Amino acid sequence: MGASENTATSPSRGKIVIASPIGDAHALGRLVIHAGAEALGFTVLRANTIGPKNLADLVRASKVDAVVMTWLLSPSGDQIADYLEYLAAVPTPPLLLMGGLTVNTAWIEAHVTGHYPGKLIGCTSAAALLRELSAV
Repeated sequence: MGASENTATSPSRGKIVIASPIGDAHALGRLVIHAGAEALGFTVLRANTIGPKNLADLVRASKVDAVVMTWLLSPSGDQIADYLEYLAAVPTPPLLLMGGLTVNTAWIEAHVTGHYPGKLIGCTSAAALLRELSAV
């Protein structure tokens, strides 16, 4: 799994994990969001590409406030369902921010709505995702 955490000395606005699903290569998006989230004052765990069970275990163990999932490629409905199922089983499901080129209102309604008990925000760009994160 190998998540890395920043070591900021000022108080944190919260702890987030940034990840992409296995098979997706959205490294640039993760790096942009990581830098922006740190600049906003968040403690960042970067999980890179990670499977759904390992992501849920990391969220549970690290007590994160939010999960940022970046999708460069168009994920399948089954792949999304796997991540949502594991994250929904976390005792207090974190805020879930989903971002990527394929994420829009229709995509969220088709693949996500009704499958996640926590708050979910979909964003089509890193800039939009960071705007949403700044409001948290």
